[in-house]
Amino acid sequence: HRAPLTLLQQINLLEACEGIPFHELSLQVFSEVLTDKLIQPILEGSGAHLIKLDLKDCLLVTDTTIRRILEYCPNLMYLNLRAKNKVQGIKGKFTKLVFLDVSDCLNFTSITIDAPQLTTLNAENCQQLHSLKTQSLLLRELNVMGCIALKESGIMALTTFAGNLQ
Repeated sequence: HRAPLTLLQQINLLEACEGIPFHELSLQVFSEVLTDKLIQPILEGSGAHLIKLDLKDCLLVTDTTIRRILEYCPNLMYLNLRAKNKVQGIKGKFTKLVFLDVSDCLNFTSITIDAPQLTTLNAENCQQLHSLKTQSLLLRELNVMGCIALKESGIMALTTFAGNLQ
């Protein structure tokens, strides 16, 4: 058995990934060290190649990472932010995004995205979420269980827009 990587080794490994054009990235194993500063060059290097990004349990990422994703990764189709992280919301255009998981993001207050291809949105336990707009007619799966700040009118407006919701 190999010993797990130390925090310094994890940081060094992330820094070594700068500039590599990844198609899929799962960074959950770096959850204790991954910061906005460490992920920015990875996102920049991946750019339009990146279609799947999994930041589940990455507690140190903030709204800055969301802005960098929007800036560098126009072809992103899958985004998992599930964690008790510091992100407060998402606002922007995700033209190819199909799947978004922001469940357990306790600081989330709003999701205002133009994501015409979005079919699945999981926002379970986003207790402060009060605004939810996706601009998707294709939305089929929506989980807002535990979103106690989200009013019924907001959910009704969303379901009216997304006629395929199950």
